[in-house]
Amino acid sequence: MDVRAQLLAAVGKSRLSERRLSMLATGGTDAVRNIRRGSIPRLDTVERLLEALGLQLEVTPGPLRPDGELTPRQPSEFTGDRELPIYELTDPAEKGYLRSPGDPERAPAPSDLSDEQAFYLRMPDHSMVPGRIGMNDLCLVSPCEKILKNHRAWLREGTGRERVGWVMRISRDGWDLGTWDLDEVGHSNPAHIQLRREDVVERGVIVAVYRETPVATKTLEPVADWRPDPASELWRAGLFSDAVKKLALKLDKTVSSAEETERQIKLLVAQGELSAFEATQIVRVLDDRLQNSLSTMRSSLSGKHRDGSEDTPEQ
Repeated sequence: MDVRAQLLAAVGKSRLSERRLSMLATGGTDAVRNIRRGSIPRLDTVERLLEALGLQLEVTPGPLRPDGELTPRQPSEFTGDRELPIYELTDPAEKGYLRSPGDPERAPAPSDLSDEQAFYLRMPDHSMVPGRIGMNDLCLVSPCEKILKNHRAWLREGTGRERVGWVMRISRDGWDLGTWDLDEVGHSNPAHIQLRREDVVERGVIVAVYRETPVATKTLEPVADWRPDPASELWRAGLFSDAVKKLALKLDKTVSSAEETERQIKLLVAQGELSAFEATQIVRVLDDRLQNSLSTMRSSLSGKHRDGSEDTPEQ
């Protein structure tokens, strides 16, 4: 049985009417009726219908992905037989981004791309630079690809606002996205966005990012895949755990204290109260003490000591 037939079979066993299921899943009344008439539903529509039915979709197409791989593929070959629109997101307004007027520019599609709804999106700002997407980079978006945690994704709300972000968490209620705001001195400060499922009308996975526009028959290597760094992982954990959040704040204070010490040393050197040699010695001592403290902390947490012995776990 194909997905459509299995879905309709599950609908037939439900106590909810087709109209009610459609409303719960899509906000409209015709989703199930259209599927029964022969239309092929989008992946996100199937997911939402199954959630309304209390079921879960399991998709296992093709070979399994290597452990740790965040995106399904990194296409670098393009074809002149098919072109995709390039959407420019500009003029952020109260209700969302307003797309540029007129017909969009187009560029060759990857040779192995099967998603008929795919498109390119030009990144409008610097909010995803730590996620390896810079302003004016070209993102290949696949609306038919299933969104997973740690993907970089595009989502469009019913208001028309479109967002690009790091998918930190997926729940029954919606998505938690991570982006970054640049401050006046260029530091990237993480920002947390929550989107409810009922507010999102379209979504897709960013399967590749390019620094320039693809050209048919020419190889163009995408930007290397991205994965969360330890600082991003800690920030995410702190959003959903008070204990981690408290420790993360303490860590920030520790780093700020080290930065203040650096400023004091530089000032004393500039005023002639410390020689360059003395400043270097102080930094060496500080580095040695910090490394020893971190080593002791790691050993304590892992139960292993520097001499190679291990603590015996208590029963």
